[in-house]
Amino acid sequence: MTLTRFKIKGKKNFPPAPYIVCSNHSSYTDIVYAYCIIPDYFVFLAKKELGSVPGFKVFFKSMNILVNRKNSAEAKKSLENCEERLSEGESIIIFPEGTIPESAPKLKSFKKGPFSLALKARVPIVPVTFIDNHKRMAEGSWFAAASPGKARVIVHPAIETKNLSKEDLVSLKEQTYKAIAEPLKEIINESK
Repeated sequence: MTLTRFKIKGKKNFPPAPYIVCSNHSSYTDIVYAYCIIPDYFVFLAKKELGSVPGFKVFFKSMNILVNRKNSAEAKKSLENCEERLSEGESIIIFPEGTIPESAPKLKSFKKGPFSLALKARVPIVPVTFIDNHKRMAEGSWFAAASPGKARVIVHPAIETKNLSKEDLVSLKEQTYKAIAEPLKEIINESK
């Protein structure tokens, strides 16, 4: 319906559920397109504000986990909810940047939440790079000019966490960041 042509590389890299998908966040299309590429049932860890957006309200409030990023106690509770869902065999998708960066497709630094969650739950992280989504809704706004076209997606090999500890959090975050950022380098250089 969006006249988008998907080209997905590495779809076989999804391990058996549960796992945590970490992807770059460059457009609201990332949310919709995730349903086209992830083969297993999953829930989003999404910002609380999406629970009040018409059309998304019921979807985000009833099926996904909302996080209040301005309240650390509520944010902690959201991560506990994620851990519970993972223990039930459900996968989670988290945008580790926490928001759509103004510099998209260039990545912002990653928050530590997804990585501490993966280590605690002992589930793999699947890095995913959305290469063209910043062009589909370029300004990161519900009302921005959108265009049909290609949507290249790279599903990187899963990063196992079973043998890792809390001390590996920083290196896990860096490894995930590097995997997601590498395919974006050419696009970022072209836009300079």
